[in-house]
Amino acid sequence: MADIRVTIDDRELRKRLNNPEFIRGPLRHFLDTAGFAVEAEAKGHAPVDTGRLRGSIHRTLHGTMVTI
Repeated sequence: MADIRVTIDDRELRKRLNNPEFIRGPLRHFLDTAGFAVEAEAKGHAPVDTGRLRGSIHRTLHGTMVTI
């Protein structure tokens, strides 16, 4: 049986994560999109009585962190 070996060089990833332009651009867009999906899913599962719970669910971006 043949052995399979995978080597991952993380230098490029680390370089991008340390680049402020990457954090302000593509990474921020990804986090906002992912946060929107989680927010929509949470709102979809919230029971609707007065709508206050659903209305209280929102996302906020803080640099490289999304709070929902």
